[in-house]
Amino acid sequence: MFFKSLIGFTLLLLLCSVAGAVPTASSMASAPQNQGNAVADTNTIISHWQAAGYTRASLITSAATKAAVLDYWQNDNSLLRYNNIGHADTPNTNGAPAYGLNFYNQEVTATEITNLNPYDGIKYSHVFINSCNSFENPLHDAILSKSVFNYVGGVVLLPMYNSEDTAADFWHNYSNLGQSFPTALANAEAGHGTTGMYGVYGS
Repeated sequence: MFFKSLIGFTLLLLLCSVAGAVPTASSMASAPQNQGNAVADTNTIISHWQAAGYTRASLITSAATKAAVLDYWQNDNSLLRYNNIGHADTPNTNGAPAYGLNFYNQEVTATEITNLNPYDGIKYSHVFINSCNSFENPLHDAILSKSVFNYVGGVVLLPMYNSEDTAADFWHNYSNLGQSFPTALANAEAGHGTTGMYGVYGS
């Protein structure tokens, strides 16, 4: 009886340690909806990171929950690159404010990002948010308040397919070809007819 209790207790400890595990990946991409080329280009981005030697993780459709994304943003000390292809909470107008990001089941608001503590994962990372108006406030300032090194986001309503392809080519240019953030973006935009649709922070 004691032996069975010991086994049960050990299994409980193992389950608890797995459930509370801190994510460790040097690159992570999320795509909450399978729209346009969101999933295909997220997989392409992951392959670019893998070729550049980064450990990688992906949260696709139902896996891209608010809780899962925040776990990486808050706790993953290894995280260096983050890409999201999805919708922002923004009016249907070019250059309108962006109030947050919509993940599979819930929104992460700009206020929640500003108040995020800890933010060990997103801090000092390189971030591309492929969402309409995602470079606009209050989302813009919320993300920059988390001490990111670089940030790219939309300044208009982004076209499906071309914008996702822009994100994929951007990461190839930056991670595999060694181009600067602005140069990698400009070249990716030129290749997909999205020039002037993004804002960039950092060199």
